[in-house]
Amino acid sequence: MKRLSYLLILCTLLASCKKGKKLPHEVPVQFITLSNASVYPEDHFPPFNPYDFSEAVVSPKYAHDYSTSQIAERFNKDLIYHLNKNNVTLQTDTAGYVLKIGSIHLGETIERQSYIDSCGFNYPLAYVYASSLRFSVSASLYKNGVFIKQWIEEGKSSEHVKTEIDDCNKPKVSKLLRGPNWLINQVAKEIRVRVSKELYLQET
Repeated sequence: MKRLSYLLILCTLLASCKKGKKLPHEVPVQFITLSNASVYPEDHFPPFNPYDFSEAVVSPKYAHDYSTSQIAERFNKDLIYHLNKNNVTLQTDTAGYVLKIGSIHLGETIERQSYIDSCGFNYPLAYVYASSLRFSVSASLYKNGVFIKQWIEEGKSSEHVKTEIDDCNKPKVSKLLRGPNWLINQVAKEIRVRVSKELYLQET
């Protein structure tokens, strides 16, 4: 019986960590955010060797799936939705509390690995590329114009070059399990936890 009670308490604590604190009453918060995110790279990746003019131009696999405005809009909607579950109402109207989003950024980087193409003429040197995604947001909370706290939250996801190869000796690359939408939602949930806990301390 005691063990069951401990498990229930542990589950409650874990749920609280993931969802933050639900305030005992509705708290309006003025929401000052961005309408566009920053994205890297803006176009193609810079060359690994700028002096090698034969190097292939590599484009991002994921960072350009959505426009900068779509990324910001998705994050803003997710954050409003999640904080509303904690009795925190984000609004454009003036309020005692202000939540200001300072930056919204989606970045993609690549790792390059060489291999000998056994199917090519004279067995040329070739490359495979594995991408890594990072989505980050900075948020600041104010009360009656006085700064309270700032948070920088980020989510990451990566592909990996496998040891498995195809018939031409080309290494296979694992698929990205968590794409931009998942990372955006994850970061919105993390900020929800931070903000709701701080507001709970301020209001109780």
